[in-house]
Amino acid sequence: MTTEKPPFAGFEVLLITGMSGAGRTRAADSMEDMGWYVVDNMPPRLLVPLVDMMTSAGSSLHRLAAVIDVRSRSYFDDL
Repeated sequence: MTTEKPPFAGFEVLLITGMSGAGRTRAADSMEDMGWYVVDNMPPRLLVPLVDMMTSAGSSLHRLAAVIDVRSRSYFDDL
């Protein structure tokens, strides 16, 4: 029996969101210090294309933290 890993095995995506003053920037800075690739102030619509790029062959990105402002909640329907 062969057990194959799913195509996204080994990739991690973390969404950081919250109200103003909740510590999003501090959390993003901490993730970056731990070796994560961090994108701040990203529109939710761009999350899926960014993950697609991250999981494409040859990409060296395996951990992505995306900071998304809760005030852009109307754009979350696109996800």
